[in-house]
Amino acid sequence: MKTIYYPIILLILTVSVATAQNNNTTVSQENDSGWTRFINKMELSKWKPGVKIGINFNKFTSADAYKYRTGYNFGLFADYTGKWFIFQPGINYFSKGTRIIIEYPEYEGGPLITNSAIRYNFLEVPLRFGVTIFHHHIGCAQPVRLNATPYFAYALNAKYASEYDVSKINLGKGENELPQLDYGIKIGISAAFGTFEPSFGYDFGLNNIANKVGISNKNRGFYFTVALVFGK
Repeated sequence: MKTIYYPIILLILTVSVATAQNNNTTVSQENDSGWTRFINKMELSKWKPGVKIGINFNKFTSADAYKYRTGYNFGLFADYTGKWFIFQPGINYFSKGTRIIIEYPEYEGGPLITNSAIRYNFLEVPLRFGVTIFHHHIGCAQPVRLNATPYFAYALNAKYASEYDVSKINLGKGENELPQLDYGIKIGISAAFGTFEPSFGYDFGLNNIANKVGISNKNRGFYFTVALVFGK
């Protein structure tokens, strides 16, 4: 008979311990702050929040006088990482535009070179898709990814800056205006280092931003960004 009682006693003890642990966990969770509960949920979720910041070099494509202008970008995104891929929808602020360098070789008193710029600033919605192509072994095995990021952008403002003053450029469909909307795709490569992931690539603007018949003008440029994913 004793051999029958032993499993019953063991079962009762196991249930009692499990119940006590669950009660302790519940009390602990109730005593946790809202921030702590948020962190715990974030660590368990497959979606992670992230931030990014970077530098970019953009220009217009319709004339040789257009040269690369240095801009900056920053944004927020949500990260979903699978075994061999990554998906990151987000929202960015992107400062684009172009420098304009014109040389007048036969100007009175010698050559004259003018240096001006167009500042063209966007709120951008990117959808980043990344595929792991191999793993580097700096620290430990971490993915190197090939990325394609289609995006849709809405211009916030545009300005023309010369050596003498800064003036506003209107946004719209007029001949001397710049379009309010833009879209394109970014192609690049990135490497993960823990929660950090630097990326480098090229921005192919696909919309014609020239409001003149017979002229094709696109936003194009290089970018470098560093992303930080929380809870990864």
